[in-house]
Amino acid sequence: MKYKNIIFDIKDVLFRIETDYEASQAEGRVVLRFIPIDAGINILKACKAKSYKIFGLSNMSDGKYQCMQEQHPEVVALFDDVIISDHVGYKKPDREMFEHLLEKHSLDQGESIFMDDNITNVTAAVDLGFTAVVVHDFAEVTEKLKRIQVL
Repeated sequence: MKYKNIIFDIKDVLFRIETDYEASQAEGRVVLRFIPIDAGINILKACKAKSYKIFGLSNMSDGKYQCMQEQHPEVVALFDDVIISDHVGYKKPDREMFEHLLEKHSLDQGESIFMDDNITNVTAAVDLGFTAVVVHDFAEVTEKLKRIQVL
């Protein structure tokens, strides 16, 4: 099968999100830090280098997404698009979240790989016809992507 699209969850696949308590205290508001997960970012870059279309599909809030854009514009620039639940009114594992991405970009789920650390979301994607990968061990993810000739 020839894949064309790689869809990444963001939190816990590409970034850990931590509260910066010292900065939060100083600024009088919650300050979040997006800490890159190097192995996930490396897979994203490798997929982009092979000319796959790259999408983000995340349940994060708009505020968190804005923080990620500000802190890591170089990563955000790798995506063809990022669909945020706050922007569309649906959340994974709701079928509508996946369908929104497919319809917006005229994608075929059979040509798409979805990666997420949440098994419920992965199961929902498989039920809709995606090839999906549970992300817990990045070495296993890399091996699976090599087996299906993505990397």
